[in-house]
Amino acid sequence: MFTVITEPKEFERIRDGLKKAGMPDPASAEVTMVPQNKTHLAGKEAESALKLLDILEDHDDVQNVYSNLDVDEATLANVS
Repeated sequence: MFTVITEPKEFERIRDGLKKAGMPDPASAEVTMVPQNKTHLAGKEAESALKLLDILEDHDDVQNVYSNLDVDEATLANVS
């Protein structure tokens, strides 16, 4: 399995090119937001931010949640 990342304007051309090249259908193909800069948080700040992201993701009216949050594995393990 591999990942292809391209500019949004090139999405359809790349997807169609991979299909014409005989590649298998992708598990997923979408245009999404990717942060250019990440913000590292630790401790209570990271825990609060992660809880907020969980609440937003669970809200019925929210379709997508994007974040530039960078949290270390130890903090993720404590919150999950």
